[in-house]
Amino acid sequence: MENPPVENSLCSIKTDRREKPEHLIPAIRRIIDRCFMKIYVMRGKMELRELPDEYCAKIHKCFAYQKDVDEIIGRLENVVQQNPAVRSAGAIEAKRRQNPFELLAGSVKHFRVTLTNEENKESLVSIESMLRRLAIYDREVQVKSRRAMPNMRRYTSSEMSLLRKGQKRVLQRLCWVDFFKYKERTSKTVVDIENAACAVEMCNMQIGMLKKYSEKLPEYKAAHQQEVIEFFGILMKNYRKVTMDIIVTLEALGVHAFLEDPSTTK
Repeated sequence: MENPPVENSLCSIKTDRREKPEHLIPAIRRIIDRCFMKIYVMRGKMELRELPDEYCAKIHKCFAYQKDVDEIIGRLENVVQQNPAVRSAGAIEAKRRQNPFELLAGSVKHFRVTLTNEENKESLVSIESMLRRLAIYDREVQVKSRRAMPNMRRYTSSEMSLLRKGQKRVLQRLCWVDFFKYKERTSKTVVDIENAACAVEMCNMQIGMLKKYSEKLPEYKAAHQQEVIEFFGILMKNYRKVTMDIIVTLEALGVHAFLEDPSTTK
């Protein structure tokens, strides 16, 4: 599911609450109270309080950072799996016999059948075997690289889901504060005064919880940075393994021209 734009969640709180106050009232609220509340807001009789700027700035950073994490996860996966059809299906590995190296190995096999020289056929057998090993390496690095990003995946899914739910709860409780503050100002009964105080306390409690959560952002960033580094470590080991396998195969076939260091050739 697509995440709501940051500006709609945070920056336009005042506009959203004025235009759609009924969407911010808890479902347990009685219909008559919702109607009165909407009327009060439309007539301008109810004062609408805003969230603290410091709080909005911190939560905004969390939502903005989520976009960055989503983007880098997609770009990293694109490095090890460049087929968009595979990624769009939620997978990281291609289906059986659909890996590019496996497809190329099949083509080499068909090409080998057309040859008449037995020596050339044997060399292509070695190439085909090498390609099938490269396909195994490729699948391994795809799986390992995805497993190397658990914290980033958790942040963009469960962690941000909790933050969005918490933010919605804050807006709901802030709306309760507006409503009970209005009733406290107009009726001044003991019940309304107690309800207003309770609403303020619950709203401040929810804001405090989310502020503590947002203050953990540097810790999340450090963990995510480590996962990016680990990803490239996995990539390095895979490329090294692939390179060695190609070198050994070519040397066994007597091919040395491509193995020379370009810096030593004139």
